[in-house]
Order: sequence, then structure tokens, then C-alpha cells
Amino acid sequence: PAGAVSAFGFDLGADQTFLLPANLVAQPQKVERIHIDFTKRAKRVDVKKVKEQMWGLIEGQLGESQSSDSNSDSNSLKKSAISFSDVYKDLLASLAPSAKEDLSFHISFVCLLHLANEKGLHLSGMDSLDDINVALSC
Repeated sequence: PAGAVSAFGFDLGADQTFLLPANLVAQPQKVERIHIDFTKRAKRVDVKKVKEQMWGLIEGQLGESQSSDSNSDSNSLKKSAISFSDVYKDLLASLAPSAKEDLSFHISFVCLLHLANEKGLHLSGMDSLDDINVALSC
């Protein structure tokens, strides 16, 4: 019947065949459950301390961007950029054993992004796209 109204208030129209089970879409195949190995306990990381340690390492390896003329010879021997993986390795070596367990590469990267924002670091990708160069902005 034309103008029939469904339980939801929609006009069904003259053809109501779309409501029959024969016109329903088949149930899709289920995909196997994928096991993702994630940590079972919450990690507590002192981000402020990690950032301080990381900044000390970066500053120590790259030197101050504004140096006096008397220190120009010693700063010329320092690198202009350092890779993030080197910073991470040195960071793990400088932290306490309890902090090492909770610190992940991902959290360290977030700390680097915070430092780049706060201290004006210049981050650039390497040609191989497997690491990041960290440099002091001029």
C-alpha cells in the first residue's frame, strides 16, 4: 500500500520488498584476532628529568649556539648536528636503572619534540629516512 509508514515514521512507499530477508546483505567474514604485544603495567616517567638530561646531552655535543670568541676554536670542533638515535643511546646510559626500564624510544621522541619547541632546536630528516638530525637553531 502506498504511503505506508514504518515504526520509525518513514514512508515505505509502494515497494516494501527491501524489508524481506532475501534482500539483506550477507554477513562479512570475520578476521582473525591479531595479538598486539603491549605493556601490561603503567609506566611512570619523569619527563622533566628526561628533558633536562636530553638537553644536557644535546648541548654538550653540539655546543652553545652563541659562543664567545675565546671559545670559537673549541666549538668549531663540535658537530653541527647529531642523530636522535645517538642522543637516545647516550640518554639511556646517563639515566638511573629504574628510569631506563620505563623510558621508551617513543617517550624520548616526544621529549625531543618538547625540547625542539622550547629551545628552538632544528629537526630534519636524514636521506635514508631512518633517523632524525637534531641541530641548534642559529
